[in-house]
Amino acid sequence: MTRKGSWVQVPHGPPVKAQFRTVNPELGGSPEAPKLPNGHILVTPICYVGPVGVTEERSCRDGCTAGEQAGPSRSTCLATPPPDSADNARRAGFATRKAAEEGLTDLLGEIRTDVVAGTGTIKLEGWLTEWLAAVKPSLRPSTYSLYSTAVTSWITPRLGALKLAEVTPQVVQRLYTDVATSGGRSGQGLSPRSVRLAHQVLQQAFAKAVQWKLTANNPLASGIILPRMEPKEMKTLSSEDAKAFLDATADDRLGPLWCLLLTTGLRRGEALGLRWSDVDLADARLEVRQTVVAVKGTPLISEPKTKTGRRTVYLSGRTTEALKDQRARQKADRKLVGSAWEDSGLVFTTTTGGLLHPRNVLRDFQIALDKANLPKVRLHDLRHTVATLLLHEGAHPKVVQELLGHANVAITLNTYSHATPGLHREAAEMLEGVLKL
Repeated sequence: MTRKGSWVQVPHGPPVKAQFRTVNPELGGSPEAPKLPNGHILVTPICYVGPVGVTEERSCRDGCTAGEQAGPSRSTCLATPPPDSADNARRAGFATRKAAEEGLTDLLGEIRTDVVAGTGTIKLEGWLTEWLAAVKPSLRPSTYSLYSTAVTSWITPRLGALKLAEVTPQVVQRLYTDVATSGGRSGQGLSPRSVRLAHQVLQQAFAKAVQWKLTANNPLASGIILPRMEPKEMKTLSSEDAKAFLDATADDRLGPLWCLLLTTGLRRGEALGLRWSDVDLADARLEVRQTVVAVKGTPLISEPKTKTGRRTVYLSGRTTEALKDQRARQKADRKLVGSAWEDSGLVFTTTTGGLLHPRNVLRDFQIALDKANLPKVRLHDLRHTVATLLLHEGAHPKVVQELLGHANVAITLNTYSHATPGLHREAAEMLEGVLKL
Protein backbone atom coordinates (compact mmCIF):
# COMPACT_ATOMS: atom_id res chain seq x y z
CA MET A 1 0.00 0.00 0.00
CA THR A 2 1.19 3.52 -0.71
CA ARG A 3 0.44 6.80 0.98
CA LYS A 4 1.13 9.80 -1.18
CA GLY A 5 2.78 12.90 0.18
CA SER A 6 2.47 16.53 -0.85
CA TRP A 7 4.05 18.43 -3.73
CA VAL A 8 7.42 19.99 -2.86
CA GLN A 9 9.14 22.77 -4.79
CA VAL A 10 12.87 22.02 -5.22
CA PRO A 11 15.24 24.81 -6.35
CA HIS A 12 16.66 22.72 -9.20
CA GLY A 13 13.41 22.06 -11.04
CA PRO A 14 9.63 21.78 -11.02
CA PRO A 15 7.54 20.45 -8.11
CA VAL A 16 8.16 16.78 -7.31
CA LYS A 17 5.79 14.30 -5.67
CA ALA A 18 7.51 12.70 -2.65
CA GLN A 19 5.92 9.39 -1.68
CA PHE A 20 5.60 7.59 1.65
CA ARG A 21 5.61 3.81 1.04
CA THR A 22 4.53 1.12 3.48
CA VAL A 23 5.76 -2.34 2.58
CA ASN A 24 4.53 -5.56 4.16
CA PRO A 25 7.32 -8.18 3.94
CA GLU A 26 4.75 -10.94 3.46
CA LEU A 27 3.76 -9.33 0.17
CA GLY A 28 7.31 -8.88 -1.13
CA GLY A 29 8.17 -6.21 -3.67
CA SER A 30 10.86 -3.63 -4.26
CA PRO A 31 9.37 -0.24 -5.14
CA GLU A 32 11.68 2.28 -6.74
CA ALA A 33 12.46 5.54 -4.97
CA PRO A 34 11.26 8.70 -6.74
CA LYS A 35 14.07 10.74 -8.25
CA LEU A 36 14.27 14.51 -7.81
CA PRO A 37 15.15 16.86 -10.72
CA ASN A 38 18.64 16.82 -12.24
CA GLY A 39 19.52 13.68 -10.30
CA HIS A 40 19.98 15.82 -7.22
CA ILE A 41 18.94 13.22 -4.68
CA LEU A 42 16.78 10.14 -4.25
CA VAL A 43 14.31 10.18 -1.36
CA THR A 44 12.43 7.12 -0.14
CA PRO A 45 10.63 7.21 3.21
CA ILE A 46 9.84 3.53 3.79
CA CYS A 47 8.30 1.35 6.47
CA TYR A 48 9.71 -2.05 7.40
CA VAL A 49 7.70 -4.80 9.05
CA GLY A 50 9.39 -7.52 11.06
CA PRO A 51 9.26 -9.53 14.29
CA VAL A 52 8.95 -7.66 17.59
CA GLY A 53 12.38 -6.75 18.93
CA VAL A 54 14.13 -7.03 15.56
CA THR A 55 16.02 -3.82 14.83
CA GLU A 56 17.59 -4.76 11.48
CA GLU A 57 16.56 -2.35 8.72
CA ARG A 58 16.97 -2.71 4.96
CA SER A 59 16.08 -0.60 2.00
CA CYS A 60 12.84 -1.43 0.17
CA ARG A 61 14.91 -1.56 -2.97
CA ASP A 62 16.70 -4.59 -1.49
CA GLY A 63 13.32 -6.36 -1.54
CA CYS A 64 11.42 -8.12 1.24
CA THR A 65 11.04 -11.89 1.33
CA ALA A 66 7.58 -13.41 1.67
CA GLY A 67 8.80 -15.73 4.41
CA GLU A 68 9.34 -12.99 6.99
CA GLN A 69 6.90 -12.80 9.86
CA ALA A 70 4.60 -9.78 9.98
CA GLY A 71 4.88 -7.64 13.06
CA PRO A 72 5.11 -4.09 14.38
CA SER A 73 6.31 -1.64 11.77
CA ARG A 74 9.25 0.74 11.92
CA SER A 75 9.66 3.64 9.50
CA THR A 76 12.90 4.76 7.94
CA CYS A 77 13.65 7.86 5.90
CA LEU A 78 16.30 7.08 3.28
CA ALA A 79 18.13 9.73 1.28
CA THR A 80 20.57 8.66 -1.42
CA PRO A 81 22.89 11.08 -3.32
CA PRO A 82 23.05 11.03 -7.14
CA PRO A 83 24.51 7.85 -8.72
CA ASP A 84 27.89 9.54 -9.47
CA SER A 85 28.34 10.70 -5.88
CA ALA A 86 30.77 8.94 -3.55
CA ASP A 87 28.79 9.97 -0.49
CA ASN A 88 26.86 7.38 1.48
CA ALA A 89 23.10 7.31 1.86
CA ARG A 90 21.56 9.09 4.81
CA ARG A 91 19.23 6.98 6.94
CA ALA A 92 17.19 7.89 9.98
CA GLY A 93 14.97 5.54 11.95
CA PHE A 94 11.51 6.48 13.24
CA ALA A 95 9.14 4.63 15.52
CA THR A 96 5.97 5.66 13.67
CA ARG A 97 4.77 6.56 10.20
CA LYS A 98 4.02 10.13 11.33
CA ALA A 99 7.57 10.58 12.63
CA ALA A 100 8.95 9.30 9.31
CA GLU A 101 6.78 11.78 7.40
CA GLU A 102 8.09 14.60 9.57
CA GLY A 103 11.63 13.39 8.92
CA LEU A 104 10.94 13.52 5.18
CA THR A 105 9.70 17.09 5.52
CA ASP A 106 12.90 18.09 7.31
CA LEU A 107 15.04 16.39 4.68
CA LEU A 108 13.27 18.09 1.81
CA GLY A 109 13.78 21.36 3.64
CA GLU A 110 17.51 20.74 3.47
CA ILE A 111 17.22 19.99 -0.23
CA ARG A 112 15.45 23.33 -0.77
CA THR A 113 18.46 25.15 0.67
CA ASP A 114 20.91 22.86 -1.12
CA VAL A 115 22.78 22.02 2.05
CA VAL A 116 22.38 18.25 2.26
CA ALA A 117 25.60 16.83 3.70
CA GLY A 118 28.09 16.01 0.99
CA THR A 119 26.54 18.12 -1.78
CA GLY A 120 28.44 21.37 -1.05
CA THR A 121 31.66 22.19 -2.86
CA ILE A 122 33.02 24.98 -0.63
CA LYS A 123 36.19 23.95 1.13
CA LEU A 124 37.13 25.03 4.62
CA GLU A 125 40.25 26.93 3.57
CA GLY A 126 38.33 29.09 1.13
CA TRP A 127 35.51 29.74 3.57
CA LEU A 128 37.82 30.72 6.44
CA THR A 129 39.64 33.14 4.13
CA GLU A 130 36.33 34.72 3.11
CA TRP A 131 35.04 34.79 6.71
CA LEU A 132 38.21 36.46 8.02
CA ALA A 133 37.92 39.17 5.37
CA ALA A 134 34.27 39.72 6.32
CA VAL A 135 34.88 40.07 10.07
CA LYS A 136 38.16 42.02 9.89
CA PRO A 137 36.54 45.51 9.98
CA SER A 138 34.72 44.62 13.20
CA LEU A 139 37.77 43.27 15.05
CA ARG A 140 40.55 44.99 16.96
CA PRO A 141 43.90 44.63 15.12
CA SER A 142 45.25 42.36 17.86
CA THR A 143 42.17 40.13 17.72
CA TYR A 144 42.33 39.85 13.94
CA SER A 145 46.01 38.92 14.18
CA LEU A 146 45.18 36.12 16.64
CA TYR A 147 42.34 34.82 14.45
CA SER A 148 44.56 34.92 11.37
CA THR A 149 47.28 32.95 13.15
CA ALA A 150 44.77 30.32 14.24
CA VAL A 151 43.52 29.92 10.67
CA THR A 152 46.81 29.95 8.76
CA SER A 153 49.02 28.10 11.26
CA TRP A 154 46.75 25.58 13.00
CA ILE A 155 43.48 24.97 11.16
CA THR A 156 44.04 25.31 7.41
CA PRO A 157 47.19 23.16 7.17
CA ARG A 158 45.26 20.26 8.73
CA LEU A 159 41.65 20.67 7.58
CA GLY A 160 41.73 23.23 4.78
CA ALA A 161 41.16 20.72 1.96
CA LEU A 162 37.94 19.37 3.48
CA LYS A 163 34.51 20.48 2.30
CA LEU A 164 32.43 22.20 4.96
CA ALA A 165 30.07 19.22 5.19
CA GLU A 166 33.03 16.90 5.78
CA VAL A 167 34.08 18.71 8.96
CA THR A 168 32.42 16.62 11.64
CA PRO A 169 32.71 16.87 15.44
CA GLN A 170 35.10 13.91 15.35
CA VAL A 171 37.32 15.69 12.80
CA VAL A 172 37.37 18.82 14.94
CA GLN A 173 38.16 16.84 18.09
CA ARG A 174 41.12 15.17 16.34
CA LEU A 175 42.34 18.61 15.25
CA TYR A 176 42.38 19.86 18.82
CA THR A 177 44.21 16.75 20.00
CA ASP A 178 46.77 17.18 17.23
CA VAL A 179 47.54 20.87 17.82
CA ALA A 180 47.62 20.35 21.58
CA THR A 181 50.36 17.78 20.98
CA SER A 182 52.40 19.30 18.13
CA GLY A 183 50.78 22.50 16.88
CA GLY A 184 53.57 24.95 17.77
CA ARG A 185 56.19 26.37 15.42
CA SER A 186 58.88 24.04 16.76
CA GLY A 187 56.60 21.05 17.07
CA GLN A 188 55.64 21.65 20.68
CA GLY A 189 52.02 21.47 21.81
CA LEU A 190 49.78 24.52 21.92
CA SER A 191 48.54 25.85 25.24
CA PRO A 192 44.91 25.28 26.26
CA ARG A 193 44.30 28.98 25.60
CA SER A 194 45.51 28.62 21.99
CA VAL A 195 43.40 25.49 21.41
CA ARG A 196 40.39 27.37 22.72
CA LEU A 197 41.22 30.23 20.35
CA ALA A 198 41.12 27.82 17.41
CA HIS A 199 37.76 26.56 18.69
CA GLN A 200 36.42 30.11 18.93
CA VAL A 201 37.44 30.81 15.34
CA LEU A 202 35.89 27.62 13.96
CA GLN A 203 32.73 28.05 16.01
CA GLN A 204 32.13 31.58 14.72
CA ALA A 205 33.04 30.70 11.13
CA PHE A 206 30.67 27.70 11.01
CA ALA A 207 27.88 29.62 12.71
CA LYS A 208 28.08 32.19 9.93
CA ALA A 209 28.28 29.45 7.27
CA VAL A 210 25.04 27.92 8.59
CA GLN A 211 23.42 31.36 8.72
CA TRP A 212 24.39 31.99 5.11
CA LYS A 213 23.15 28.48 4.15
CA LEU A 214 26.57 27.25 3.01
CA THR A 215 26.28 24.11 5.12
CA ALA A 216 23.55 22.39 7.08
CA ASN A 217 25.15 21.95 10.48
CA ASN A 218 27.67 23.53 12.79
CA PRO A 219 29.92 20.66 13.95
CA LEU A 220 31.06 22.80 16.87
CA ALA A 221 27.57 23.42 18.26
CA SER A 222 27.95 20.73 20.91
CA GLY A 223 29.89 17.68 21.98
CA ILE A 224 33.41 19.11 21.59
CA ILE A 225 35.76 18.52 24.53
CA LEU A 226 38.09 21.46 25.18
CA PRO A 227 41.28 21.39 27.25
CA ARG A 228 40.94 22.64 30.79
CA MET A 229 42.25 26.11 31.50
CA GLU A 230 44.50 26.20 34.52
CA PRO A 231 44.04 29.57 36.21
CA LYS A 232 47.19 31.66 36.34
CA GLU A 233 48.49 32.29 39.78
CA MET A 234 47.63 35.82 40.81
CA LYS A 235 50.45 37.55 42.66
CA THR A 236 49.86 40.93 44.23
CA LEU A 237 51.97 43.38 46.17
CA SER A 238 51.14 44.11 49.76
CA SER A 239 50.41 47.72 50.67
CA GLU A 240 53.90 47.96 52.20
CA ASP A 241 55.59 46.57 49.07
CA ALA A 242 53.51 48.84 46.84
CA LYS A 243 54.65 51.91 48.79
CA ALA A 244 58.27 50.72 48.73
CA PHE A 245 58.08 50.21 44.96
CA LEU A 246 56.73 53.72 44.34
CA ASP A 247 59.37 55.28 46.60
CA ALA A 248 62.24 53.36 44.99
CA THR A 249 61.22 54.26 41.42
CA ALA A 250 59.94 57.83 41.95
CA ASP A 251 62.89 59.40 40.10
CA ASP A 252 63.11 56.80 37.31
CA ARG A 253 62.21 57.73 33.77
CA LEU A 254 59.19 55.45 33.91
CA GLY A 255 58.44 56.18 37.56
CA PRO A 256 55.30 58.17 36.65
CA LEU A 257 54.06 55.21 34.60
CA TRP A 258 54.50 52.79 37.52
CA CYS A 259 52.73 55.27 39.79
CA LEU A 260 49.81 55.60 37.38
CA LEU A 261 49.42 51.84 37.00
CA LEU A 262 49.62 51.19 40.74
CA THR A 263 47.09 53.85 41.69
CA THR A 264 44.50 53.50 38.92
CA GLY A 265 44.55 49.86 37.81
CA LEU A 266 44.88 50.85 34.15
CA ARG A 267 45.88 48.13 31.72
CA ARG A 268 49.37 48.45 30.26
CA GLY A 269 48.04 49.31 26.80
CA GLU A 270 45.61 51.89 28.23
CA ALA A 271 48.45 53.71 30.00
CA LEU A 272 50.71 53.63 26.95
CA GLY A 273 47.88 54.95 24.76
CA LEU A 274 47.07 57.84 27.10
CA ARG A 275 47.27 61.29 25.46
CA TRP A 276 47.76 64.63 27.16
CA SER A 277 44.45 65.68 25.64
CA ASP A 278 42.83 62.90 27.72
CA VAL A 279 44.32 64.19 30.99
CA ASP A 280 42.93 67.02 33.13
CA LEU A 281 45.53 67.68 35.81
CA ALA A 282 43.57 70.58 37.25
CA ASP A 283 40.57 68.33 37.92
CA ALA A 284 42.79 65.30 38.70
CA ARG A 285 41.17 62.91 36.21
CA LEU A 286 41.79 61.23 32.89
CA GLU A 287 39.72 59.64 30.13
CA VAL A 288 40.59 56.22 28.70
CA ARG A 289 39.94 56.52 24.98
CA GLN A 290 42.54 54.37 23.22
CA THR A 291 45.10 51.68 23.88
CA VAL A 292 48.40 50.42 22.48
CA VAL A 293 48.62 46.80 21.26
CA ALA A 294 51.45 44.85 19.69
CA VAL A 295 50.50 43.17 16.40
CA LYS A 296 53.19 40.83 15.07
CA GLY A 297 55.79 42.72 17.07
CA THR A 298 54.70 46.21 16.01
CA PRO A 299 53.01 48.60 18.48
CA LEU A 300 49.77 50.11 17.17
CA ILE A 301 47.05 52.41 18.49
CA SER A 302 43.74 50.59 18.92
CA GLU A 303 40.31 50.87 20.52
CA PRO A 304 39.78 49.97 24.21
CA LYS A 305 39.29 46.28 24.93
CA THR A 306 35.57 46.64 25.78
CA LYS A 307 32.87 49.30 25.69
CA THR A 308 33.25 49.74 29.42
CA GLY A 309 36.97 50.21 28.79
CA ARG A 310 36.09 53.78 27.78
CA ARG A 311 35.87 55.41 31.17
CA THR A 312 36.80 58.29 33.44
CA VAL A 313 39.44 57.61 36.10
CA TYR A 314 40.13 59.98 38.99
CA LEU A 315 43.69 60.55 40.15
CA SER A 316 45.27 60.68 43.57
CA GLY A 317 47.38 63.62 44.59
CA ARG A 318 50.58 61.60 44.23
CA THR A 319 49.62 60.45 40.75
CA THR A 320 48.75 64.00 39.67
CA GLU A 321 52.18 65.22 40.79
CA ALA A 322 53.88 62.32 39.04
CA LEU A 323 52.16 63.23 35.76
CA LYS A 324 53.26 66.85 36.16
CA ASP A 325 56.82 65.59 36.52
CA GLN A 326 56.33 63.47 33.40
CA ARG A 327 55.18 66.49 31.39
CA ALA A 328 58.22 68.48 32.48
CA ARG A 329 60.56 65.59 31.57
CA GLN A 330 58.91 65.23 28.17
CA LYS A 331 59.33 68.93 27.43
CA ALA A 332 63.04 68.58 28.21
CA ASP A 333 63.31 65.61 25.83
CA ARG A 334 61.57 67.55 23.08
CA LYS A 335 63.92 70.50 23.47
CA LEU A 336 66.92 68.18 23.38
CA VAL A 337 66.07 66.39 20.10
CA GLY A 338 64.54 69.40 18.34
CA SER A 339 63.17 68.63 14.90
CA ALA A 340 63.63 64.89 15.45
CA TRP A 341 60.78 64.93 17.96
CA GLU A 342 57.72 62.88 16.97
CA ASP A 343 54.64 64.76 18.10
CA SER A 344 52.45 61.79 19.04
CA GLY A 345 50.64 63.64 21.84
CA LEU A 346 51.14 60.65 24.13
CA VAL A 347 51.93 60.96 27.82
CA PHE A 348 54.51 58.16 27.86
CA THR A 349 56.91 58.05 24.92
CA THR A 350 60.43 57.21 23.83
CA THR A 351 63.09 59.92 24.12
CA THR A 352 62.07 61.10 20.65
CA GLY A 353 58.32 61.13 21.25
CA GLY A 354 57.42 57.78 19.65
CA LEU A 355 55.31 54.89 20.89
CA LEU A 356 56.75 52.88 23.76
CA HIS A 357 56.86 49.20 22.82
CA PRO A 358 54.81 47.11 25.29
CA ARG A 359 57.55 44.47 25.34
CA ASN A 360 60.19 47.00 26.39
CA VAL A 361 57.94 48.24 29.18
CA LEU A 362 57.72 44.70 30.56
CA ARG A 363 61.51 44.48 30.58
CA ASP A 364 61.91 47.83 32.33
CA PHE A 365 59.34 46.83 34.94
CA GLN A 366 61.37 43.79 35.97
CA ILE A 367 64.43 46.02 36.28
CA ALA A 368 62.44 48.36 38.52
CA LEU A 369 61.36 45.45 40.74
CA ASP A 370 64.99 44.42 41.18
CA LYS A 371 65.92 47.97 42.11
CA ALA A 372 63.22 47.97 44.82
CA ASN A 373 64.33 44.50 46.06
CA LEU A 374 60.84 43.09 45.50
CA PRO A 375 59.85 39.59 44.34
CA LYS A 376 59.03 39.00 40.69
CA VAL A 377 55.46 39.78 39.67
CA ARG A 378 53.93 40.49 36.26
CA LEU A 379 53.20 44.05 35.21
CA HIS A 380 49.50 43.07 34.99
CA ASP A 381 49.70 42.12 38.66
CA LEU A 382 49.81 45.83 39.50
CA ARG A 383 46.22 45.94 38.25
CA HIS A 384 45.37 42.97 40.47
CA THR A 385 47.10 44.73 43.37
CA VAL A 386 44.89 47.81 42.97
CA ALA A 387 41.69 45.75 42.98
CA THR A 388 42.77 43.56 45.88
CA LEU A 389 43.83 46.47 48.10
CA LEU A 390 40.62 48.39 47.41
CA LEU A 391 38.36 45.42 48.13
CA HIS A 392 40.28 44.60 51.29
CA GLU A 393 39.66 48.16 52.44
CA GLY A 394 35.93 47.78 51.86
CA ALA A 395 35.51 49.57 48.50
CA HIS A 396 32.22 48.68 46.83
CA PRO A 397 32.74 46.04 44.08
CA LYS A 398 30.76 48.17 41.61
CA VAL A 399 33.19 51.05 42.10
CA VAL A 400 36.14 48.71 41.58
CA GLN A 401 34.50 47.30 38.44
CA GLU A 402 34.06 50.77 36.94
CA LEU A 403 37.62 51.73 37.87
CA LEU A 404 39.07 48.66 36.15
CA GLY A 405 36.73 48.85 33.16
CA HIS A 406 35.35 45.33 33.57
CA ALA A 407 32.30 44.53 31.43
CA ASN A 408 30.23 43.73 34.53
CA VAL A 409 30.61 43.45 38.27
CA ALA A 410 30.43 39.63 38.12
CA ILE A 411 33.84 39.57 36.44
CA THR A 412 35.26 41.67 39.27
CA LEU A 413 33.73 39.51 41.98
CA ASN A 414 34.76 36.24 40.34
CA THR A 415 38.32 37.44 39.71
CA TYR A 416 38.87 38.86 43.17
CA SER A 417 36.70 36.63 45.33
CA HIS A 418 39.75 36.04 47.54
CA ALA A 419 39.69 39.71 48.47
CA THR A 420 36.05 39.94 49.56
CA PRO A 421 35.71 37.81 52.72
CA GLY A 422 35.21 41.03 54.67
CA LEU A 423 32.07 41.74 52.65
CA HIS A 424 30.62 38.36 53.58
CA ARG A 425 31.45 38.93 57.24
CA GLU A 426 29.88 42.38 57.13
CA ALA A 427 26.73 40.93 55.53
CA ALA A 428 26.46 38.30 58.27
CA GLU A 429 26.79 40.97 60.97
CA MET A 430 24.19 43.17 59.26
CA LEU A 431 21.72 40.29 59.10
CA GLU A 432 22.29 39.49 62.75
CA GLY A 433 21.51 43.08 63.64
CA VAL A 434 18.31 43.01 61.63
CA LEU A 435 17.11 39.81 63.24
CA LYS A 436 17.75 41.21 66.72
CA LEU A 437 15.30 43.98 65.89
